[in-house]
Amino acid sequence: MANHNSFSLSCAAILTTHNAEKTVVEAITSILSQDVAPDEIFIVDDNSLDSTPILINDFKKMHPEIVVILNQQNHGQSFTRNQAAFHAKSDILVFFDDDDISNSSRIREHSLMHSRGSQLVYVSSVKKYENGHVVEALNKSVEQASYNGVDLAKRLILGKIDDGMLIGWIPAATLSVLRSIFIRLNGFDPNFRRLEDSDFAIRAALENAKFAWSNQLLVERRATFSENKGGLIEMKHELQLLEKHSDLLSKNEFEEGKLLIKVRKYYFGAHYLKLIYTLLLHPQLYCRYPVRVVRFITRILHDRRKAI
Repeated sequence: MANHNSFSLSCAAILTTHNAEKTVVEAITSILSQDVAPDEIFIVDDNSLDSTPILINDFKKMHPEIVVILNQQNHGQSFTRNQAAFHAKSDILVFFDDDDISNSSRIREHSLMHSRGSQLVYVSSVKKYENGHVVEALNKSVEQASYNGVDLAKRLILGKIDDGMLIGWIPAATLSVLRSIFIRLNGFDPNFRRLEDSDFAIRAALENAKFAWSNQLLVERRATFSENKGGLIEMKHELQLLEKHSDLLSKNEFEEGKLLIKVRKYYFGAHYLKLIYTLLLHPQLYCRYPVRVVRFITRILHDRRKAI
């Protein structure tokens, strides 16, 4: 049984759901099984069309401390996370996804790192695909790190490496954040249905927030698919992120950022001749943005595994 939160900072667990009848029970159970119990639990359903709301309300009957919010129309994950965060009273917000399972010590790890002064804390995770492929998003341990917002934007948007910038993985499903800075940043940008985590990290860095990463693998993330996920959909939001933060980039970086997106668009659209031609015409992409190149190659290898 979970113990009462003995940390000086109170904690709210936030779960957003949408058409997750196959996975939501395990996700909620993992919150209720935390060895440090959250002071608040919010579940916001974003207008599910399956049995997800029924399953949520079944938990509510057994656990009246759970606050359930049912959206009458679909707003996207950024909006729904913000709904719960703005209702919460706790010091720390811990975000959970409806297709993930969190280790029972996850909230303890977040709380411990916040108690030592960090404002945004990310734990490590494992991502599992339906074909059995597994990717470890393993962080190096970092605490109370501050980043130049411009440099972090170039790292996250372009994949530009800055020597000495040690950062880990930033999926929102592995994030906890002090509510005070979340409110100051006005939460996740509701215009983003993907890459809201990158946008949030950039804005936090511009506010001189202190970041932390844990090397503890505490979230099992399962690769599920929806109308908001997929290669070509990602391209739309990559361009949105690039354009929003274009003031942090030089004109040349902005143009090369669009080129990087175009390369990926050609790949996901199966325009392979255009892809090869563009890479041959712009060889500077290989040396200037190695992180993006490595991730692109990793994605190709992953897709080949899926096809086998």
